[in-house]
Amino acid sequence: MSQETSGIRTAGTNGSPSILLVDDEVRLLSVNKRLLSTLGMKVRTAESGAHALEILRDWNPDLVLLDMVMPQMDGVTTLRRLRVFKPDQKVIFLSAYSDQNQIMEAESLGALAYMQKPAPFEVMTRVIEAALRGEKAPGFRVKN
Repeated sequence: MSQETSGIRTAGTNGSPSILLVDDEVRLLSVNKRLLSTLGMKVRTAESGAHALEILRDWNPDLVLLDMVMPQMDGVTTLRRLRVFKPDQKVIFLSAYSDQNQIMEAESLGALAYMQKPAPFEVMTRVIEAALRGEKAPGFRVKN
């Protein structure tokens, strides 16, 4: 059953949307976790693609917010590996880099949106709300 939390609807546990933030920038993880938590979201973090995959084997968040460029395993590789055991996981990319080939591959792997860092909080919230409803961002690339 869906419930509303600060304007955001979810089918997650206790009506609170659950999000996994994946980024190698620890400061950004902390800031985004704090901001999304103020909206009533249950937020967990991972500092690498490998750590994210570990978490996702045992946890089913409503959404994954994934960085594109990370050491050892980039976001697209992480998403490709995630699709093996969670083909329907909702994913949004957030990255400071905009390699067109990676963006196209992310879209072909079923990501719902690509936002360039730093994304204004209002824009990020709007895109997250849409993704939680299963809606792909118009044009895939979100303009800040």
